[in-house]
Order: sequence, then structure tokens, then C-alpha cells
Amino acid sequence: MLGRVSRPTLIAGFVVLVVLGGGLFAWDAYTTAQEEKAAARRESRREQREREREEELEALAEGLREASTGQFPPPLDALALGITEGELRTLRPNIQEKDEERPGTWYEEQLANGAQAIYAIGEESGRLGQVQVLSMVPPEGIPPHLTALVERYGSPTGAWDCPAQSAAGVPTRRFTWRMDRIAIQDIILVHPGGVSITLYIAPADVIGQSLQLSRCRPVSSREEMANLPIATQEQIGEP
Repeated sequence: MLGRVSRPTLIAGFVVLVVLGGGLFAWDAYTTAQEEKAAARRESRREQREREREEELEALAEGLREASTGQFPPPLDALALGITEGELRTLRPNIQEKDEERPGTWYEEQLANGAQAIYAIGEESGRLGQVQVLSMVPPEGIPPHLTALVERYGSPTGAWDCPAQSAAGVPTRRFTWRMDRIAIQDIILVHPGGVSITLYIAPADVIGQSLQLSRCRPVSSREEMANLPIATQEQIGEP
């Protein structure tokens, strides 16, 4: 049988519990304060990284805007890469959103001259990142088309043959004009129904990736330059 605990012993035990409890509560408060400070530091670093990224994207957009101003053909000559989605809507009020599996937001527009324009808004930047203008010409329209491009942009900085064994799945002849930060690519697809042309204006690295994905190689001779590749009906998906 346990003996009775004296009152002084109970009081002493109570004091010990109070002291220990106070120490635990103080430690919890200290730990909580440290965790809150660490969380605040992490949040501050995150916000700083976001600000730096926003400033980087803004600088990139301004560089693209400056480099591409005046490089778009009529009727798109008021455009520039790097403008906001709102600016694009103001300049091209007839654009319609286009379903695409690629990142970003894509728009399309039927132009008065029969061509189709496609605009890509960057997923992260929210700015106009590339423009493609698709049109058709008869075979005899290729020389005046290329002459107009040379008059506008000067001699091409590259001429390329791109085989059917590529991301596009059709053989094409391409000409490129590399500029400050941007590049222009003219894609000529000759097929039984005529000639499809895509004028592609984008940052220089995007055009470079396009050439790589299409396995393009430089045209090596005058004879090769004179012989445009021709896609078959099967390659362009027509019966």
C-alpha cells in the first residue's frame, strides 16, 4: 500500500511541472517563430525570383519589339514581336482563338488578300512570340515572291533543303534571313495543287529549332538551288 504524499511534496511536484511546462511552451514559441522567419525568407526569395524573371521577360520582350518593328509585310506592318495580347487584339481585332496542342495561346486570322495569319502568345511571357503567314501562289509566282522578299530583307543568309523525313512530313525549300534577335524564314512547299508558302517571323532561336526539327541542310550547289523539291499527294495528305 502506497503511503500518503505530503503536501510539501505535492507543491514541489506542481512547481516542477509548471517550470517544465513553461520551458516547453517557450521552446514551442521559439520554434514557431523560427519556422515563421524561415517561411518569410523563403517567400521573400520566391518573390525576388519572380520579380527578376518578370524583369528578364520584359527586357526580352522589349528587345524583340525593337528588333522586329518594321519587319512585317503589309497588311501586318504595324505588328512587332513582344507586344502584349491586348495590343495584338487592338491591332488585329478580327483574330479568332485557334485550338492548338502546343503551349501558349494561338490565334488565327483570314486576311483580305486570301492569306491566313497565325499568331502565338507565349505561355509564360504573355507576349506575341511568333507570326506565320500562309498563302498560295501558282508555280510561276515563286520568282516574284522571292524577288519581293530580297527587295525587302536583302539577300538570304541561308538557303535550305528540308526532306520529307522530318517533323513536317513533306519536302520543302527554305530561305532564312537572320537579324538582330529575330529571324525570318520563308518555307516553300511545291505540290500537285500548286505552291504553299509560309512566311515565319520569330526569335532567331525558334527559327533555328524549326530548321533542326525539319532536318534541313544548306543547299550546296546552283543545280540543287534550281531544283525545288516536290511533295506528292500522299505526303500532303490528299487522295
